Amino acid sequence: MKKTITLYVFKEIIGPFSVGLLIFTFIFLTNSILRLTELVVNKGVRLIDILKLILFVMPSFLVFAIPMALLMAALTAFGRLSSDNEITAMKASGISLYELVTPIMILSIICYLLTSIMSIYAEPYGNHAYKKSIYNIAKTKANIGIKERIFNNDFEGLVLYVNEIAVKGKKLKGILVSERRKMEEVQTIVAKEGYIISDPKSLNIALRLIDGSIHRVGKELNTYQRIAFSSYDISLSLGTIIKEKGGFTKRYKEMSIDELQRKIKNLKEKKKKYFHPLRILYEKFSFPFACLVFGLLAVPLGIQSKPSGKFLGFIVSLGVILTYYVLLTGGEIMAKNGKMPLFIAVWAPNFLFGILGLYMLYKTANELPVKLVLWIKGLRSRGEVKNGNL
Repeated sequence: MKKTITLYVFKEIIGPFSVGLLIFTFIFLTNSILRLTELVVNKGVRLIDILKLILFVMPSFLVFAIPMALLMAALTAFGRLSSDNEITAMKASGISLYELVTPIMILSIICYLLTSIMSIYAEPYGNHAYKKSIYNIAKTKANIGIKERIFNNDFEGLVLYVNEIAVKGKKLKGILVSERRKMEEVQTIVAKEGYIISDPKSLNIALRLIDGSIHRVGKELNTYQRIAFSSYDISLSLGTIIKEKGGFTKRYKEMSIDELQRKIKNLKEKKKKYFHPLRILYEKFSFPFACLVFGLLAVPLGIQSKPSGKFLGFIVSLGVILTYYVLLTGGEIMAKNGKMPLFIAVWAPNFLFGILGLYMLYKTANELPVKLVLWIKGLRSRGEVKNGNL
């Protein structure tokens, strides 16, 4: 009997969880998809490269999407069971609410493990791989995007013309560049030859011109300047392709646990601030733990609220998540200002929501009223009456 109920509730949760995961992941990916689509349409980047970039950035979004989807699924499932009086029927059959918590806690543990893997291993690897792929795409595009006797405007702020490409595409001859990166002046650069050079350390791609001259015209067209050079580098920007700063030096979100710990130790020894790497280190463990807290809270909240609309579980979950991150952000701001330890600030939302979940679970299991839910229902009822009067 217990196994049957567990499987039944588990199946009830899986559907909304899958849908919620798709919805939240898509919401997080929207901005990236729009930016990456521009690379396909305007820059000619291959679709397979775009898919790789999406794959690399996915772990950063899944760290947030998995707990959110779990909360929404549990609220929806237990709200539906409660509104259809299935919870009441199960209780009448001698099944306690604590037994119904088993399937959601199993799923919460699975989500906790998946989110931990994403946060600790996949996210730093994906962030660094994303940066490297962006650089390689830009480097390839710079090499293959230049054609003989064609004006090329792929590079932001300049138009490039090459008369001849020699030595397997590596040497450019007869180069003309019209550059207008500063509104107050336009300059034309002429060179006998040039090369595409790249520096992975600075994440920079440039056109090195050899034996040429720069011709500058003032904004009012009343001044002219000519500068001869033997070697001159022009930074090539592909607009949305390269936005990273700092080269391949790892940012904190690209570091593993060991690397973060070493960085914090190094900053401590140099008596420098280490708030940001320590915050990211704590969050790598606190965010996955939110899966367990949300799973515990969702059961009594879903039963008490009895959502009548299909999207109410989604709305309630957004409210809980918003409150969670407001508490987290507020705590981290206080910690940054020295008003509380950072560890407490990062873990406080989990602790508070965990206590609230246990309290509500106890009240719901013993069929006792929960003041918080009664207050929310009162606000909702007053709003419905007010709208009805209108």
